[in-house]
Amino acid sequence: MTKNLKLWFLSLILLVVNTVLLINLGFNYLATNNQSSAQSSSEVLGVSTSAPIFSPNYVMSDETFRSKRVFPDQASIQRYLDSSNSPLKNFSDKGQTAAYWIFNAANGNTSSKFGIRPDLNPGVLIAYLEKEQSLISLSNYDTAGDPEKRIRSAMGYGCPDNNVCDSVYYGFANQINWGAYQLEFNFARAGGSNSSEAYRVNRTITTLDGYNVFLSNAATAANYRYTPHAYWGNYNLWKILTANGWGVDSNTYSSDYIDEINIRRIDTPDGVEGEKLTQDDVKNVINRDFKIGQSGGDVILLQRYLRQNGYFTYKYITGYFGNITRTAFDAYLAAGGSTTTTSPNTSTPTPPANTGLNKNSVGISCDDSVKIKWAIGDRYENVRVLQECLRLSNFFTYPVSTGYFGPITQKALSDYFAYSNRAAAAPTPTNNCETLKNSNWQIGQTSEDVKSLQKCMRDAGVFTWPWDTGYFGPVSAEALAKWRGQSAPAFSCGDLKGQAWNFGETSERVRQLQGCMRAAGVFNWPSDTGYFGNVTKASIISWRGYF
Repeated sequence: MTKNLKLWFLSLILLVVNTVLLINLGFNYLATNNQSSAQSSSEVLGVSTSAPIFSPNYVMSDETFRSKRVFPDQASIQRYLDSSNSPLKNFSDKGQTAAYWIFNAANGNTSSKFGIRPDLNPGVLIAYLEKEQSLISLSNYDTAGDPEKRIRSAMGYGCPDNNVCDSVYYGFANQINWGAYQLEFNFARAGGSNSSEAYRVNRTITTLDGYNVFLSNAATAANYRYTPHAYWGNYNLWKILTANGWGVDSNTYSSDYIDEINIRRIDTPDGVEGEKLTQDDVKNVINRDFKIGQSGGDVILLQRYLRQNGYFTYKYITGYFGNITRTAFDAYLAAGGSTTTTSPNTSTPTPPANTGLNKNSVGISCDDSVKIKWAIGDRYENVRVLQECLRLSNFFTYPVSTGYFGPITQKALSDYFAYSNRAAAAPTPTNNCETLKNSNWQIGQTSEDVKSLQKCMRDAGVFTWPWDTGYFGPVSAEALAKWRGQSAPAFSCGDLKGQAWNFGETSERVRQLQGCMRAAGVFNWPSDTGYFGNVTKASIISWRGYF
C-alpha cells in the first residue's frame, strides 16, 4: 500500500470515529436537554412552574414597580376604568377625573413631596385601590355619598392596623398623592444606607400575619413597608398585578386560577364535617367590628362558624376578612345574628310626636331618623344613624352599629315606639355603681347588668375596652379587680392563648400573656411590657399556629 493510500485510509478512519463521537455527543445533549426540560416543568404545589406562584419574598420586580408599558398615559387608565365598569370611571375630585389623579400621582406631577418625586407603574396604584377598597371591581358604589368611606380612604393611607384613619389624609386625590409619595419614599429607603431601616433589601422581617419574609429587592421592601402583611395584603397586590399582566410580563390569568394554585389551606377544621361551633364559642368574635383587610385566628373562627350555618361558601377557610366574608357576615347579621331564619314584623308603627331622643354624633336629627319608613334590607349610613340614636336610649344594644336594617334593628325601633307611646312611662331604672362594684360576677356572665358595670368602670377609668359588651370576661374581671384595689386575676396560659385581645390594650393580662409566649419561645421582646402592640400581635398569631 502506497504512502498516500495509507494516509487516505487513516483519514477515513478518523472521520468515521469523529462522526460517531459527534452523534453520541448529540444524543447525550438531547437527553440532557430533555431531562432539564422535564425538570423545569416539574410540579410545584401540583402545578407547572410556568404557572404564577407567589413568593412572599419577591412581590414584584423593580422593573414592574416602575413599568409604564400598560398605562403610558391618562387615556389608557380611563379606558381601563371604563372597560372594567369601575365606580371610578365617572368619579371626579377637585374638578379632575380619577384617571387624572392616578396618572399624575404615579408620575410625580401631583405627588412630589419633600424632594421625593414618584415614578411608579400606574397599575401599582390601581392595584392598591382594588386591594384596599375594591374600587375597581365593586359594582354600583355611590362614590358621591361614599356610604362605606371607601373613597375617603381609597389607598388605605393613614389607616394603621387596629386604629382609626387619620382625617388629615381623607379624600381621593389626597390618598392617591400621599400613597404614591409613600411608595416612592419606601423604595428609596429600601436601597439606602440607613442601617436602622427595618425594610431594607436583604433583610428579614416578621409580618403582622406572622411570616418571616426576606426582602429580596427594593420593590418588595417598599410594598411591605406600606402593607406589612404577606397574606393577604401583598399576596392580593401581587395577584391583581399578575392576573392583569400589568408588569413586565404581559401574560394574564384568572384570579380564581391564581387562588387555586397559591392559597394555602389553613390547617384547621372548616366546620363542615368537624365539631360544630356554637354561638357561645364565637360570642366574642361575632361582636367584633371587623375591617376589610384584617386577618388572623378570629377571622378563621368567624369563617368556620359562618360556613357551618350556610353563609360563608368560599371553598377555603382563608383567615382573611375580605368582601366575601363581609357579605357572609352581613347576611348573618341580617338574619338577626341567628342560625335560624325569622319572619320579621314589617308593620311600621306610627312615630310619636315627641321622641325624647337627642341628636346623634353625625348631627342628623334622631326625630327624623325614627320617622323614616324603614324596610328589611335597608343599609349603610342612614341605618347607622338610626342605630346610634336607638343606642342612646338603650333600645339598640347590639355591640356594633352595622348599618343594616334587619330584625334586630326593627325590634329595637318597635320597642322604642312602644315605650314612647306609654301615657306615663317610668324612667328606666339605673343600677347603682357601688352596688355593682360589690356584686359577685362570674366569667362568662352576659347581661345588661354587666353592661352597666362596664359603664361604671369606664367612668372610673379602669375599663378601656372599645365598647360596653355586656359580657363579663377576663378584661372586665381585671378592670373590676383594679377598681376594687385588688390584685389582677391570674389566668392560665391556655386561657390566655384563646382569649380575645384588643390592639393597644395595656394591662396585667397582656403582661401575663407575654410571659406565657416567652416561655413558649415565640415572644422575644426584651421585657414583658403589658402592651398589646405589633410584636405581641405577631407573637400570638404564631403561638396559635394559624400562619
